[in-house]
Amino acid sequence: MTTWANQLLLYIALVALVLGIAVWALTFATPRISMQCRALSLDDLQIVYTGRMPSADTTTVRLRRPDSERLSALAKSKQKTVVDVLHDAIDALERQEFLRGLSEDHQRLSPAEREALLAERLAWDQMA
Repeated sequence: MTTWANQLLLYIALVALVLGIAVWALTFATPRISMQCRALSLDDLQIVYTGRMPSADTTTVRLRRPDSERLSALAKSKQKTVVDVLHDAIDALERQEFLRGLSEDHQRLSPAEREALLAERLAWDQMA
């Protein structure tokens, strides 16, 4: 596997870790309207957790507290959920890794291959 593919797998594993923490953070950061004050139980957590996503489609991820706070602040500023911000981050990272790999491939082209590629692009652009 190429280095960028290994990095992508590492980033995906990290994001999966962050997703679990984000769900946990959302559980405790979401205001609850209640007429009585009581401590949250594990049953409450399970209801909130599975209420947003089926538990079979999720996993728990541990995240450093400062990173969790940064993620929550970013979500708040974008008026999105933490999970949506993480999905956006995964998408952006995948695009970045793809473009980095594409750039590396272009850099390895010989002058003749580069000229052939530019000629092919020109031919396609004329069809548009």
